[in-house]
This record gives sequence, structure tokens and C-alpha cells, in this order.
Amino acid sequence: MRTFGRGTLVLVAGFGLAAPAAAQQPGSSDGLVHSQFTMTIARSVAVAFPPALGADEAAHWELLMGNSREARVRIGELWASPRFRMGGLEVTAPGASNTPTGTSLVKFFDDSRGGPQRFELWLARDGANWALEAGRPEDDGTAPASGVWEIPLTTAAAATASPTLSAAVVPTADTAGLVSLCWGEYRWTARFTFADPPADPAAAAPPPAETNPDGIFLGQDDDTSSIARTLTLAERNESAIVLPDAASSRVAVLYWKDQSVDHADFAAIASVADGQVVRLTEAAALRLRTMLPLQFGGVEIDTENLAPGFPGSYGLWLKRVDSGWRLVFNNEPDVWGTQHDPDFDAAEIDVAYSAGGESGRTLGVALVPTGPRSGRLLIHWGPHEWSADFTIAG
Repeated sequence: MRTFGRGTLVLVAGFGLAAPAAAQQPGSSDGLVHSQFTMTIARSVAVAFPPALGADEAAHWELLMGNSREARVRIGELWASPRFRMGGLEVTAPGASNTPTGTSLVKFFDDSRGGPQRFELWLARDGANWALEAGRPEDDGTAPASGVWEIPLTTAAAATASPTLSAAVVPTADTAGLVSLCWGEYRWTARFTFADPPADPAAAAPPPAETNPDGIFLGQDDDTSSIARTLTLAERNESAIVLPDAASSRVAVLYWKDQSVDHADFAAIASVADGQVVRLTEAAALRLRTMLPLQFGGVEIDTENLAPGFPGSYGLWLKRVDSGWRLVFNNEPDVWGTQHDPDFDAAEIDVAYSAGGESGRTLGVALVPTGPRSGRLLIHWGPHEWSADFTIAG
């Protein structure tokens, strides 16, 4: 894919939010929907987008359906911790500067504490080729500056047309995943990885808890300390959706790391008996925590299931039913993956199942925004995929 030209560029008006100040943290009340993937206290990535960026708006027609060969539109933000790599973008370690190839020096959120760095995202088209451009907008907010990183996109037809833009971070491994975009008739993806930290432990150590600026971004629970949060993320990854009111509109799933397709539990999926659940012999059960009621079809997954005034907290179990699968929500969220007790089951929902995914994926969960107040819960392991759509109440 050639470098996108700028000589005959058609600029398309994107969302009308002013660029936040550099000190603003992802997940704050910025009017955007956030999709987040957190691996450790020092490895996090999030994409944020306006909740109602319509595909059929005249301002976006030139990009999605117009005849102009080149067009671009500002679509949101990317937040990424150091050592994040996606296309031509590599987020440097604390104290270093990011320099896109062939451009002048550009610094992004120079934070010596190693917090996530913020990039403006533009969706750009050059004929049949598409890319994300990561950088800072000009002062008037209408065009990317000359110092930008180009991230080529893989383009496909969307299974279902998306009237508004949606973006998600979807893990494919413990330190890798996809940024996925849907808009109009299109679906685009870009792969990302996190590089290994330096050999010197001191160089990779996260900032002290009391100065760590990323509490909201990392999804710190109200009922856990920073130390407990760090220990949790040493064992588990987390996927989350945060609505514009981040103080009370967060949905997250924690799942155990290092559950590869070489594990005996993966092989055992093929022999799960009718009425039985998938067991994890060396991992805790998947855990859902939601600050708002979720509606899966006709089934409501409510908050306060464990105590009044607290978010909903559930263990998640995949259950074989006849030739299909169901997802069980259990009122024991903190149990080992062999300790499912049906006496504590709160609800069951049907899930869509397929076996056509990437064969090497580790066990993972993604919460994928599909609209301003809707999403999809996706569980995958190797080629297996289980998914269910939900809406967010409140």
C-alpha cells in the first residue's frame, strides 16, 4: 500500500469534539465510547469513538461512498501504553519520543511515568486502500498534522451494515489483538502486539499506585486496592466497555492468562457432555462485572446481585445444550474453573457458536461495542467462538 497522497485530499468533517487536554485520561467523561483491553498494569490499549457518528450523514458520504479518490475523517482516539505496535505506529518507552518515518519530530503525551499515550485517529481512503492515521490534528481540528503514523487496514464487507461507527479492541493472544472498525457497509481490522519489556525489571516497573494516572483506564474496581488490582492483572486479562459517563457506566470481563490451544482443557471442549460446562482446571472462572443492567434478548442481567448498591458480579460458564451452547451467569464470581455450582445460577442465555476462527488463539473475551448502547460479548478459544448481543440499560 503506497503512502497516502495529500495533493488532492478531500477532508471530511469528523466528530465535533475539541481535542482533550494532554492530561486527560482515557475512560474519563469525554463524550466517547471506550473499548479497552488491559493485560497488566503497564500494558493497555483503548479505542474511543463518538456514539453517533452516522454513516449516512452528508459529511461522511465522500469517505464511505463518494467518488473522490482520497478522503479522510477524524473518527476518535487511540490510547496505548509503551511498547505497543500497530502498523507504522510504535509507542516508545517512557522518556523517549515517537518519530514517524520521514517526518519531523512529533511528541505525544510525554509522560515519564509510563502512562498510556493519546493519539487522534483518522480513517483515510486512497482509492480501494484504507488506513488509520494516528497523530495530532491541526489547531483548527480539521486535518491531521504532517507528523502522522499510517496503519494499513484489512478491509472486508460488513456482515451487517452499521449505521453508526463502532470500534473495538479484540484480543487474539495475551499480548496481541485486533483493532476492529465497522461503519456503513465496511469492516476494517488492524493487528497490534506489545513488545517484551526490557530485561531490567526496574525499567519496566509501573509507577507507584498513588501516582499512577491510569486508574480509570485500567478499570480499577471501587472495592479493590491498587495492590490487589496489580495482582489481579498479573494473572488475568480484562476486556471492557466504558460509556461516556465513565464514573458509573462500565462493563468488564476478567479471564485467566496463558490458556493456549495446547492445554488439555481446550481439547476437552469437543467431549463436553449435554448439560455440562466447559471446565478450566488451571484457571479461575470468567468474571463479569457490570455497573449497568444488561439485556440479552429477553434476559436481564442486573446489578446488585450480591449486595445492594454494588455492581453486578457474575461467574460466566459455557454450557453444552443438545447440539448448541448456552452461557450461564452464576452468582459465585470468584471460584475456580472446576467449581461450577448450579444452585447459584442466576440466568442462562443462548449463544451463537462457530468453529471458523483463527486456530491458534488463546482463551480470550472481548466486549465489542455495536452501537451507542449495545454490544456483543465474544468468547473465543482457538477456532471456537461463542457470542451474544446485548443492550445496556440505564
